[in-house]
Amino acid sequence: MKRGLVLLFPALLVLIGFSFAYSQNEQIITLFADKLSLNYTQEIRLEEGNFFNEYKKYSENKKEYLEKLKRDFSSKFLSQGLKSDDWGVSFISEYKSGKVICSRLIRCKIYGAASGSLRSPYFRTEWLLKPLLGNRTDLYGFKYLTGKSLIYKGKIKSIPTTILLKFPKTISHCHYHIWYR
Repeated sequence: MKRGLVLLFPALLVLIGFSFAYSQNEQIITLFADKLSLNYTQEIRLEEGNFFNEYKKYSENKKEYLEKLKRDFSSKFLSQGLKSDDWGVSFISEYKSGKVICSRLIRCKIYGAASGSLRSPYFRTEWLLKPLLGNRTDLYGFKYLTGKSLIYKGKIKSIPTTILLKFPKTISHCHYHIWYR
């Protein structure tokens, strides 16, 4: 019996350590085309304790918190001549279906990912997909939700992730580009 406990204890430590290693429960990233720009939203669902810790960091210095988010986002995604503005951060705690859901929302507007005219734009997505998914998944790994939207569901660094790409018109795509039909 002692031998079983000795083997169980390290396994519990690994499980406990693993659960604290990731403060995110889920992330949902949405891009919605608006003329020649993209509205970016990232919802990060957090455990209640992690949510309050993150909100506390934000409350202590909102301007610095947002500036750090912008720097991190820009260094990860905007190295290819893209620009962002209209930034916002929200913290939402709500009670749904018998449980508390805590989320941090980040939003901004992305410029430079579309070329062409308003009538016939051509949207690039490699700036978002390659840093998140590497070269293992491109738009062919997404499914059509409707003729106007594509969706990806999978795990990124063990975190359940949904990426939703929405457009006001019916679309077609290749590996990393989307255009209106």
